[in-house]
Parts: sequence; C-alpha cells; structure tokens
Amino acid sequence: MAISASRGAAGGSRRRVTSTWPSSVSGMSADVPPQGMLAWAAPDPSSPGLATLGGHLPVMVTVTRGAWSRVITSNGWAGWVDGRTLVPFPSQATWAPTHVVPPKGTQARAAPDSAGAVVATRRGHLRVQVTEVRGAWAHVLCSNGWTGWVDDRLLLTRA
Repeated sequence: MAISASRGAAGGSRRRVTSTWPSSVSGMSADVPPQGMLAWAAPDPSSPGLATLGGHLPVMVTVTRGAWSRVITSNGWAGWVDGRTLVPFPSQATWAPTHVVPPKGTQARAAPDSAGAVVATRRGHLRVQVTEVRGAWAHVLCSNGWTGWVDDRLLLTRA
C-alpha cells in the first residue's frame, strides 16, 4: 500500500490509499471509481473524511448499510464509502461455475507453477469457473471474485 497526504476541503489532512488486492480474500470485490472517492470512519457523511481512496483501487465489501459499504483494502485498511459508486468486477456479473473442487479440496497458487507459493486451500465441493488452462493448470474464478491456479487434473466437471 502507498499512502500520500492530501488536503481536504476544510484544510485537514487525509491519506490517499492505493494498493494491490491479493487473491486470497473472500467477499464481494469491487473497484473504486476512476476519479477516486472519500472514505469515512463511520457511515456518517457529517463526520470528517478518513482517507481518499485512489481510482481503480480494488476493495472488498464486507458490510452494506443502505447506500453505505464498509470496504477493506489488501493491507487490511478499512473504511466506509458510498457503495452506490463502487464498480463491481466484470467477472462477478458473468460468473458461471463450470467445475467443482474435489471432495478433499485442493491447493491454489498465484501462478501456474507447482514450485510457486500456495496462496489458499480451496474447500472440497466448491464450485468454480475455469477461465484459462495452461498445461495441467486451470485458472479458476470463484463467485466472490477470488482467482487462482489449481491442478486442472483434479477438478471435476460440473454436471
């Protein structure tokens, strides 16, 4: 995460938050709109702004209260934003499961390489969408926007 200071309308200092979202977090994924957006400590627009989130920043929505969404960034920073302006990942609108993780589950990696670090263990019977195949590796997409690489030979074709 990179943080840089910016000045609010009232002259107060706010942090600008930018980051890269890891593939190991679950929840509804979205992007901050291109122009960025203000975040608050509580779902109350009369409270002072907490930070300015950079445009296109990937966030995870953890709670929704009316128009407010509590978001978390890849480094664990959290705040409240106007959820109506968040941009859902396109993959969420078109997600359709094509395969199922085997009953014992499987390890997922950040890249299609057995020597690479394991980033998550996917539970058995989890429905996934295969978006790409490279050799024995399948790039899978889960309903919450999570992606990773798993051994394609272990996946079960969805009936």
